[in-house]
Amino acid sequence: MGITEDYLKQAEKLLFSVFKDERPQLLSAFGNAEHDLKEDNTVVTKMDKNMEKSIRTVLRKFDRGVGIEGEELGIEGSRKTFWLVDPIDGTEAFIRGLPDPRNMATLIDNGEPVFCIVYKFVTDELFIARKGKGATRNGQPIQVSDRPLNRSWIEYGTDLMDPKSAKRYLALRPHVNTYTIMKDFTPIAIGGYEGGIWDQHNGGPWDYAPRALLIKEAGGVVANVGSDKYDYKIINLIATNARIFDELHKLYKEN
Repeated sequence: MGITEDYLKQAEKLLFSVFKDERPQLLSAFGNAEHDLKEDNTVVTKMDKNMEKSIRTVLRKFDRGVGIEGEELGIEGSRKTFWLVDPIDGTEAFIRGLPDPRNMATLIDNGEPVFCIVYKFVTDELFIARKGKGATRNGQPIQVSDRPLNRSWIEYGTDLMDPKSAKRYLALRPHVNTYTIMKDFTPIAIGGYEGGIWDQHNGGPWDYAPRALLIKEAGGVVANVGSDKYDYKIINLIATNARIFDELHKLYKEN
């Protein structure tokens, strides 16, 4: 089966049904889930793994010709067309009882993200983005802001222990209104703040491909740090509204 509009609508319906079915269990453990530490010192719960198993089961039944790459359970099947799966993005927030965790799946076709579904199960918000078709929240179109750089709030994720990263961080600070560390990218897509920089940060493509596609389809501009293009396999990126992208990206590269 090809990647048609009808195909994506069916996939959206199936994935959302999994997210909604698992929501009561996730909410029951919200703020009190037991967890372990992975090798990279990030947290994981049994629910991360169980959620990914449920998502994989549905996706396999839907189309066995499409592969899967998940944060918790690895890679299987096709590498030409496949799903990136992050069963609970923001597990740390989930454990702490903060409202931002997300269930996410992104379809990669011929090397680029073409569809993503992001469900904030605590607040019951569903975000959808399709390449070239725009982005929505709960079925309504969304749009990035148009605020200038000196009014901008920038979500910033980097390693400030690295001297180069710290230098960049400080060099940009006089040009923006404030940095945020909210651990949530969806406010960028709805115009709440103006963009995000994620550089030398942790995570994998399942974390960054959906935020790149959602922000781009909401009218933003996205590129890898130091590049004028976006490659989902590279997990650093700058994603902002169009008004500030060139200036912010130039400032970042110069430092």
